[in-house]
Amino acid sequence: MTCYGGGGMRPDVDYIVLNADFSNIDDVIKKMKDIDYCEEIASNCYEHLVKSEKYTYAKFVEWIIKDIGSTAYDKNRCGDLSRYIEKMCKKNNELVMNEIKSR
Repeated sequence: MTCYGGGGMRPDVDYIVLNADFSNIDDVIKKMKDIDYCEEIASNCYEHLVKSEKYTYAKFVEWIIKDIGSTAYDKNRCGDLSRYIEKMCKKNNELVMNEIKSR
């Protein structure tokens, strides 16, 4: 079984994949010792997460506001906004994971 990072990150492009059962640990260590490869991974990750501005705090706030507007929000049932946000983040993570798995 392999676990992938969320946020649309690409395995072996934006990060080094470590299987959940550690079956590829030797390969991971070999890749980590390759400085050029690690610099490439770091650069790819920076481009994808930071420079693209897809995952800024402003985008996160826009997503929350949009989602609150389109979802029945029962303040008494959820207790507080932080629990609601946690629930929506989990929902969004599941959507991202399903998208990654479908590729």
